[in-house]
Amino acid sequence: MKKILIAALLLSTSAFAQSGPWTLQQCIDYALEHNLTVKQSSISVEQKEIAVNTAEGRRLPGVAASGSQNFSFGRGLTADNTYANANTTSTGFTLGADLPIFQGFDINNGIKLSKLDLAAATADLDKAKDDIRVAVAQAYVQILYDKELLGVARNQVETDEHQLERVKAMMASGKASAAEVSAQQATLAQSKLSQTQAEGNLKLAILDLSQLLELESPEGFDVAAPSASALEPQLLLNPEQIYAEAVDIKPAIISEKLKLDYAATSIERAKGAYLPSLSLSGGLGSNFYTSSGIQHKTFGEQMKNNFSQYVGLSLNVPIFSRFST
Repeated sequence: MKKILIAALLLSTSAFAQSGPWTLQQCIDYALEHNLTVKQSSISVEQKEIAVNTAEGRRLPGVAASGSQNFSFGRGLTADNTYANANTTSTGFTLGADLPIFQGFDINNGIKLSKLDLAAATADLDKAKDDIRVAVAQAYVQILYDKELLGVARNQVETDEHQLERVKAMMASGKASAAEVSAQQATLAQSKLSQTQAEGNLKLAILDLSQLLELESPEGFDVAAPSASALEPQLLLNPEQIYAEAVDIKPAIISEKLKLDYAATSIERAKGAYLPSLSLSGGLGSNFYTSSGIQHKTFGEQMKNNFSQYVGLSLNVPIFSRFST
């Protein structure tokens, strides 16, 4: 069994053909491409990449344009800054921009968090691939094992059938009793039962592997037995070396380490809420104003005369935030 497992894990081939028995490498390659769990992990990595781009974009200035149209009926403020009973309209346009200068390291820590999240998602994807490789290898070896058991069961049925014929012949010559024949018949029935059970186990093993591969049906699916050249014994490292290497390269360990770093950075980001924030803003604007019964300048003249610009700094100092920080 150990030799079969080693052979199955080492067996690989570049060819791919669904018409014949599948090798282990073909099963693994197909599973990595079609397995839903691996696809979900891959999509999660793409989402984290978008999150990194979004976090880095917070360093850029924000620009927005707006327009408004207002109608007023009755007493209202005129263009001369006096009140009169008249219908008025006003049209305004603004273009503004704001740039975060200091946000208590929130932007930097947010970018760091998103990158750690991406790295953890990538490690999770690698873990999902490793898991599917192991699951496929186990299911593959189980099929080979069940095939061997089925072969043994069939040989046993054939042997018991020959033995039954021999006992019957001996009974015909008076050298065996009817009880011995009945006992051999019972033995044969038990062997056939074992064969039926072995056939069922093999079908279940094939079904398990076909589900891992996301095949539509297990009909016609089969796996290839490893070649004799793949059954050579392999030298393994001692347990301490295996553990040390696993800690450094296993995606599951890497993912958990990254999540610890993520948690530590989240604490630093939360502490940044104690610090003040500073922002720079600026913009352009103009408006057009009309009032019924009052002569007004043209649209172009008003837009030119009412054109304004502004720039400013905004400082926010947290004093008490209801213990949210």
